[in-house]
Amino acid sequence: MISNSAAERDQQQSRVAAYFDAHALDWKTIYERPGVYETIHQQRRTRALRLIDGLALPAGSTVLETGCGAGSMAVALAERGHFVQATDFVAAMVSYTRRLAVEAKVGDRVRTGVSDIRDLKFPDHSFHLVVAMGVLPWIYPPLDPTVREIARVLKPGGHTVISIDNRWRLNHILDPLLGGRRLLGKILRRLGMARTAPSASAHTCSRRHFDRLLRAAGLVKLQSFTLGFGPFSLLSCEVVPESLGLKLHSKLQSLADSGFPLIRAGGTQYVVLAKKE
Repeated sequence: MISNSAAERDQQQSRVAAYFDAHALDWKTIYERPGVYETIHQQRRTRALRLIDGLALPAGSTVLETGCGAGSMAVALAERGHFVQATDFVAAMVSYTRRLAVEAKVGDRVRTGVSDIRDLKFPDHSFHLVVAMGVLPWIYPPLDPTVREIARVLKPGGHTVISIDNRWRLNHILDPLLGGRRLLGKILRRLGMARTAPSASAHTCSRRHFDRLLRAAGLVKLQSFTLGFGPFSLLSCEVVPESLGLKLHSKLQSLADSGFPLIRAGGTQYVVLAKKE
């Protein structure tokens, strides 16, 4: 008999797969479009690559990108001379990755496959680097088993660049309805009072809790930062024009990067570089 939590996890993954399958083209073009949300993702990619470049990995290092999306990161890593295994839970994303690798003429250094980050089909100690950007928020908690799975496939001394959605993000603090709607919907469904079916939703995690998960999995944090301020809303409706939103994000991000109290912890995403002991 399947427990309620196990059934909820499977249902969540089905909803997530359906969502990303339906919006695959949007995620393919997100690195090309303007906008606050899009800019945050573009900067996340740039800064994650900067972290990886700082590791000075030898050419030919083995890299796993789990949750590869449309392949932008996987191709960038292959262009740096690494051998990349790019996997995603959604077949449409894997197809986009394969096509982009061929177009970029790095198809020989990018292998693709449909795979679940919760159960990676690779032997222990397989990769010098594991990249998991933007995938953990879509995993039904707890995250402990998934973080341990990432650690398992890393070689001793290997690194991971990984992100979560920050629970204490500034735009949710200023508009609590954003973070509260999902919780309210869950409560109403439990009570049999909800009229709509649950949708795919991203889960948040506090930075401190995530740091504890990393340590428990044998991963030592080397660097971390929060990234992304906005879009800002009131009662879950965006109230800041796009042009002003971009300026606000830029100013707040500059303060966060300089270590300004409170602001430095208020980005929408928490990005960590960690090393396997």
